[in-house]
Amino acid sequence: MLCRTHLHSSQHKKYVILVEYDYTTAHNFYTTTDVVYITLGSSAMRLYRGVSKELDDLQGGKHLPKGSKKKVCPLMDGKWTFDGTFHHGYSAENGARAHQIETGLYDGCYVSASRSERVAIKFATFGFTVPGWIYVLDESVLASRSVDAIEFPDPLYPSEVEVSLASPDNGALPEGIIIEKYEVDSCGRRT
Repeated sequence: MLCRTHLHSSQHKKYVILVEYDYTTAHNFYTTTDVVYITLGSSAMRLYRGVSKELDDLQGGKHLPKGSKKKVCPLMDGKWTFDGTFHHGYSAENGARAHQIETGLYDGCYVSASRSERVAIKFATFGFTVPGWIYVLDESVLASRSVDAIEFPDPLYPSEVEVSLASPDNGALPEGIIIEKYEVDSCGRRT
């Protein structure tokens, strides 16, 4: 199953998000659409990315993927199961699914973000053991910056509330999607 979001602006700073769910049964392919209304500047428009200070220094403050491809094909390597989440052949959905298993798996170019600030803090601090950085991302500008955002209704780790992001050139995420960057200590407190 795949979830795509399409952001449409309207007057009065309200946005309409059309959420499409594609899923396949044994014999048929379906698409359903939900409509969600949110207000510009609300927390629903924010994503969070947590990185340790060490990784942030190594990457020069950029959000770099480990791999270089959006579309990947899973290998028969025992890292995934035949549960219907992966599809035959190369696809961006396979790339995002592989990323949920292991960053850069099959040379995928996705970078993780979360809808939960607390989850981002956990990742930034490696489970509250080191200091890190939290990047607040503006979800409303992803499409205009050609950033692919894939969020599954059946993720591998539902509690992470993950959104997998890929830049248009399969490299670093554009700086223009960052609203704020703030530091957290090893206890997850904002400094």
